[in-house]
Amino acid sequence: CPELGDGVNTHVQKFIDSSPDGLNLVAKPVPHVESAIELLLEGHGDMIPVSAKWWYENRVKGLSSNLVLPRREPTKVLVCEDKVEYLPKNGIVLADCELSKRQMLRARPDVKTMLASELEDLPDKIIDRLSWMEDKRNCGEIDGYIISRSLYSLLPSRTRRHTLGLQRDNIERFRFIPTPLEGYTVFITRMDFPAHNLLEIIDAGAAISLRIEMMILDHIDNDKHEKIGMYVEQRKVGTVLREADKKGDGH
Repeated sequence: CPELGDGVNTHVQKFIDSSPDGLNLVAKPVPHVESAIELLLEGHGDMIPVSAKWWYENRVKGLSSNLVLPRREPTKVLVCEDKVEYLPKNGIVLADCELSKRQMLRARPDVKTMLASELEDLPDKIIDRLSWMEDKRNCGEIDGYIISRSLYSLLPSRTRRHTLGLQRDNIERFRFIPTPLEGYTVFITRMDFPAHNLLEIIDAGAAISLRIEMMILDHIDNDKHEKIGMYVEQRKVGTVLREADKKGDGH
């Protein structure tokens, strides 16, 4: 499907370009996911790439989502000339969701952070919103805006951006937890699809993490989904112990 700002189209194209010898993947463009689902069920295709968020909101009975690509960096970015710590007092930042707004307000309560959706002239299409926010930043109406890393990659010019990360190695910096289901690309298949043919290039760890995140979300009220951060991953015990030792709490 066309690039919608979720990074799926770009992620899949890189996957196709780097696929190993002996695996012949052919991409067939379709206008939207719904038409792709119909073609898949009719046997005219084998896999449909979608974002984890789309799959969570549109789970189709009789289809499988066991094939997951290695997870992309899930953190958001602040498109701005300065890092969070150096934003001017009383500066203006637009956030893409309630979680980003809350985390920025916690980090810099002296900065005016608002949702982009709170402004009346916000475009309907997400790609148009990107140009709209960048124009406001260039004109000096705002100091910066928060978007996903995949959406940032669609900017025509490489403006400065600063990662809003987990800060595992620097606990003194402000910590930003990603929104749920961020960074996953899922291949939807029919139940009888021979998934074992792709096991060597599909990320089993990402598939497990995705299932856990979806399971957690299923047990949280829908009206709270926009307000929580979540990042699930598999890590070796040794790695966790070494990080704890560096922080001085390895006991």
